[in-house]
Amino acid sequence: PFISVEIIDSTEIAQDYFNKARASIQSILDQAKEQFSQHGISVETKIVEGQTIHTEIIKAATELKADLLVIGSHGRKGFKKFFLGSVTQALLGEIHVPVLVVTE
Repeated sequence: PFISVEIIDSTEIAQDYFNKARASIQSILDQAKEQFSQHGISVETKIVEGQTIHTEIIKAATELKADLLVIGSHGRKGFKKFFLGSVTQALLGEIHVPVLVVTE
């Protein structure tokens, strides 16, 4: 029988997905930056690549010599609102900078 085989370069697909995700994130950051700018607040944005979110946040806070880390918590309802997310929990256990968790 005739067998047709098509090889898909998964690294190319992954890179394409990554590039689209990065562009989407940059667009969100640009919109937020514009909103702050309209109120006279200067903002710098940075996209960081890494495997472990809380570790990369800690690295960035250290490199930037941050005085305060403000992090959003996913909107949780009911009993779950008393618990922080796993990233926030990990941050609080390791970071040496004050952390303000914004829930809404």
